[in-house]
Amino acid sequence: MIEINRGTYKHWALYIGNGEVIHLVTPDGPSRVAFCSVSSSSGSLSCKGTITIQTLKDVAAGNTYKIINYWDGKYKPRRADVIMEEVDKMRGRTIKYDLLGRNCEHFVTFLRYGESESKQVAMTV
Repeated sequence: MIEINRGTYKHWALYIGNGEVIHLVTPDGPSRVAFCSVSSSSGSLSCKGTITIQTLKDVAAGNTYKIINYWDGKYKPRRADVIMEEVDKMRGRTIKYDLLGRNCEHFVTFLRYGESESKQVAMTV
């Protein structure tokens, strides 16, 4: 898992080899929190992110980053072939995004461990 420092928050990506990472981004890019719209009929907020593969260099965009596999002591990391099966199924999909329950860190921890967790959210709630 790669933690990319974006100043006030951290963006998360998962290294998948050959200099590439998979991550959850918005149409405006990974520096945006989410692409959200309000339904005119119900007034509900709907946010979406796209699962994207890019080079780590492009995703970091000059920001500092580090490897942090922080749940390795709690969960067993999934095998690379299992992760890559998920990557192949998910690539390019647009999924629901929720800052507190389905953010980029939740996405990356799900890929690596099969469990969705976010320390960043836990520290702010």
